[in-house]
Amino acid sequence: MNAAAPADRPISGYAPSAAVAEFPTVSPSPGAAAPSTLEWDGLQRPPRRRRDHRPSTSSAVAYVETHLRSSLCLLAISLAVLFIGVGLSFGTPRLVPFYVNDASHWRPHRPNTVSSLTLVLVGLLVSLPIMVLYDYWVYTQRESRTAPWTHVLGYISAFGWTLMSTQWIKLWAGRLRPDFGVRCLGSGFFPPSNYSALVITSNAQCKLGGSSESTLNHGRMSFVSGHSSTAMVFATYLAVFLTRRAQALHPQRARWLLVNGMYVLAMVAVTLGVAVCISRLVDNRHFPADVVGGGLLGAGYALGVFFMFDANMVVHYQAEPTSLPQVMDGTVPAYAEPACAASTLPEDVV
Repeated sequence: MNAAAPADRPISGYAPSAAVAEFPTVSPSPGAAAPSTLEWDGLQRPPRRRRDHRPSTSSAVAYVETHLRSSLCLLAISLAVLFIGVGLSFGTPRLVPFYVNDASHWRPHRPNTVSSLTLVLVGLLVSLPIMVLYDYWVYTQRESRTAPWTHVLGYISAFGWTLMSTQWIKLWAGRLRPDFGVRCLGSGFFPPSNYSALVITSNAQCKLGGSSESTLNHGRMSFVSGHSSTAMVFATYLAVFLTRRAQALHPQRARWLLVNGMYVLAMVAVTLGVAVCISRLVDNRHFPADVVGGGLLGAGYALGVFFMFDANMVVHYQAEPTSLPQVMDGTVPAYAEPACAASTLPEDVV
């Protein structure tokens, strides 16, 4: 039998389901404001949120600010690590003997295709605005001014840890670069005949090359490639960010165009990172193992830091439990099931 509708609001063809009918009636407390509703076809329905899987604006901002404070603490630690990495770049690497007759260290010295400053500036000035603007305008739909900065903190943190690890490994390994012979004893594809049996054990023995002490120390820091680790931490972080955001897009017009555009942009970022890695081989600054090790190091830090920060954002948007439906004064909930008309029911049911 159909549930009786309120006398002042006749409803034909609708009745609450069994689960709804058994739900206890909750009366508003005295002095409390009436719940905001929208009128639609004679039914009272609660207003829809902009994004169903996200809490209200006030609670979202409050929770993100708490999360932002913890992220700032992580950023402070990462910045300290970043400054340590910068200081390690001026350190003295471990002295490894240089066997002059080793032809693998007599590659010609060439200038850098991509300088370290250019790589860092491009990585920061291109990727950071993309992440901030997308998270603010699309992902959070301008509901929070702090959430879009989450991955900015993660991006800088990943770079700081990558730089520190790269410089520490360089000093510990002390591997000679492919052009160390030219730095030490002058230009040429092969060592001079009168030095063919010589073993260089210190920078003081490098007299013919005319290189400074810093240039010689830099020639002893081949493993791992700093350009490769920096390029891959930037490229991997941006590529994963674009891929995850593309998967989170809601169905809408031209969605396929936006999603595929984000995938293409992610592929372009990874391609540019790989191109920087290859340039280190062409410039005779690193061996293939140096480039592979640097690339894996940067990509590993990018993946680990990204998913740590992104998981915190997902927890934020799912942290507020949705309130249970309440039946007030006979109001029919939005998901009430339509009751079958008596004429359509079988005779044994009627």
